[in-house]
Amino acid sequence: MRYAIQQRNFILENRAIVPMNKNSIVQGPSSIAAEKVRLRSELETVDDVVEVERIKARLQELDTARATERDEDAKALRLEEMNGRNKIENLKYPSEKKPVNANLKIDDRG
Repeated sequence: MRYAIQQRNFILENRAIVPMNKNSIVQGPSSIAAEKVRLRSELETVDDVVEVERIKARLQELDTARATERDEDAKALRLEEMNGRNKIENLKYPSEKKPVNANLKIDDRG
């Protein structure tokens, strides 16, 4: 009986904690540009020096995050261009490829 009461209390406590945790989770902005605009407008209205420094640091973090995204985007674009060129080259010169002998057996070479 005592164990059942403890289990019920544990479940009730967990139910009370979960909604608080969901609300306390800080989610990042969906857009870096939107976050930067919001921070810049907030920067104009804030008078506290500590808050200004925090906002400037956050803006710097967003700039750094965007720079790494640009690097990854540039790499992906270069790979995509290279793949496209290779596909074109493969289709352009099929006659230059060595013919494949379909009559070969396992021990044959050719």
